[in-house]
Amino acid sequence: MFCDYGPSDRFRVIAHCDSGFSSWSDYGHVGYTGFEASQAECHGPLLGSARVGGYHVDWM
Repeated sequence: MFCDYGPSDRFRVIAHCDSGFSSWSDYGHVGYTGFEASQAECHGPLLGSARVGGYHVDWM
């Protein structure tokens, strides 16, 4: 996710993940507003799959 502007100069995206058996959040790396993107990915259990149920931006 890329953010042009916001309430602070740093942010990260947080993905809400679900595998059907459990749910968790995956935190992206910190990006600088207007310069860098933040990416979060949902990885499932060893032989399973996961999906992104939603996401939000965490302003730092």
